[in-house]
Amino acid sequence: MKANLTLFAAGISVAATALASHATWAGDVQAIADGEAPSYTAPVGGAMVETSRLAPFHARWTNNRPDEEGNWSIRGSFEEILEIDEGGMWRHTQITRSAGRDMVVTGVRLLDRETLRPIRFDRKLENGPPAASVTMTVEYSARGFEMRGVTADGKTTNFEKELSTPMFDGSIVGLTIAALPLEEGYFATMPTAIPALKATFWLEARVIGSREFVAANGVKIETWEVNAEWYNFDDKDIYPGGRDLSGGAYYIAKNPGDGVPFVVEYANDGTRISWDGERLRIPGSGANAELTEIVKQGNQSAPCIVDGYLHAREKTLQQGAGPADVSAATYYLAENAVYEHPRVGARIEGRAAIEAGFNAFLGGTRNGRYEIIDFFDHAGTVAIKYRRIFEALAKGGTPENEGGDNWKEVQIVQLTVFEVTDGKITHIADYW
Repeated sequence: MKANLTLFAAGISVAATALASHATWAGDVQAIADGEAPSYTAPVGGAMVETSRLAPFHARWTNNRPDEEGNWSIRGSFEEILEIDEGGMWRHTQITRSAGRDMVVTGVRLLDRETLRPIRFDRKLENGPPAASVTMTVEYSARGFEMRGVTADGKTTNFEKELSTPMFDGSIVGLTIAALPLEEGYFATMPTAIPALKATFWLEARVIGSREFVAANGVKIETWEVNAEWYNFDDKDIYPGGRDLSGGAYYIAKNPGDGVPFVVEYANDGTRISWDGERLRIPGSGANAELTEIVKQGNQSAPCIVDGYLHAREKTLQQGAGPADVSAATYYLAENAVYEHPRVGARIEGRAAIEAGFNAFLGGTRNGRYEIIDFFDHAGTVAIKYRRIFEALAKGGTPENEGGDNWKEVQIVQLTVFEVTDGKITHIADYW
């Protein structure tokens, strides 16, 4: 029985179907069946994988899947942040949300800066199925990994697996592919492991050509189309590569950066994970060059946390914003965060209460944006002066009526002071 593959630079749950054969693998697969160690062209630590090709980013994707009748629709979203942590390692954070449900999965991976060798993975599940693990931790050694899970009722699960060679994390293999010297006709084989499936794979990546990717907002990106073909060492299943086959295809941006992620799309016969085209950068499109430069470094410094929060808050000021957008903003807040507006005597305690307050104002604004004027950063405190611009729904107006005096532009210059501890905002004070 074929397993569900979890593949992506932005976490994709891929439903694989029929077993297939692949002529180009015949010799390698037979050698593996005979007990011989496979030889990879792009092993962990090999010269082919150049992590200097990677850089910090922050992006979101939509998850589209078909129903039984073949009609495609959005089933959820993925958000990713790649940054360099205080220890000099890559930190990859992935937030998965399901459409129409409150379930949120947050996964944090640590990877070796030079080789992309996985070091540790921590996952947290919120509002998931009762029997599912609410926390999961995977720790890697040179030749194996150990996985531990804890369910909501306190039950624990443990699994250990030895590896014949160090392996890449198959769940974010798109990043590994992006670190390869891609060109027309390029071909590589890589060792990969997906601990959640308790499985290891031989992965074949082949560039089959160039393809223009068009995001939902009309942004066009030139990409390499890379077919991914998988051989499961444990189940002996083969997942053939291709956009309409179970192994799928990755679309790697030829010129990433400036808000464009490395993997703009992954597609197979049961899913389409597509970048939304939004360039998640400093509010105001770099109005403050110094702050922009700090955020480009992609670490967990206080300015980076605040930047992520402000951009997420911009989303809540749009006419079509919903509770999911509010949750994306409050993700940056500590559970015991406090919001204050001293001039009007307002004080809200707790992330849940702050989120409820944000939700109460949804739908009354549109075309919102922040323009950074100046900022100050010291010891976890960030003070930002910015211009908040949006259109507000006039009293008695209706969002559906675009004409008349229903919408009025509002501009507010304000100072907000943020306090950040352990990567979360603990206190917000607004002055305007």
